[in-house]
Amino acid sequence: MASQADFKKLKKLWYDKLKASGFHDIESNSRQFSGGSLNWKFNSEWTKAYPQQAKLDYYSLATQFLNMHKFPSKVHEVIWAYHSEGISIRSIVNLLKDAGVMNRPSKHGRYTGQSRPYTKDLIQRIVVHYRELMKQKLIK
Repeated sequence: MASQADFKKLKKLWYDKLKASGFHDIESNSRQFSGGSLNWKFNSEWTKAYPQQAKLDYYSLATQFLNMHKFPSKVHEVIWAYHSEGISIRSIVNLLKDAGVMNRPSKHGRYTGQSRPYTKDLIQRIVVHYRELMKQKLIK
């Protein structure tokens, strides 16, 4: 049976052969990629900065929309306020649930008379609705 020392010798031998052949391991111990064909994607300053600026612009518009739009209910306003702060849909669901905020049932729905918690799907629809309104009002 091979010992730990034998394993380390064999590992060193193969790493030396790889290095001599010009191989560069893009998966280092630092948990970040380096070199290789993925270098442009993970290390480019442009790709790091551009998505961040786009997010900043979007959430700035979302906050502007929050301050100028008249929401039909306080809950919708709170949902959009959380969204405009960059809080995820799942986290918004949990925040509303923890606060005991319930969705009032539709008069014509099958849940008449029963309150139920806001779901991820419902909050997603609310956010998408206000995002479309925001685009119509602020982006021309």
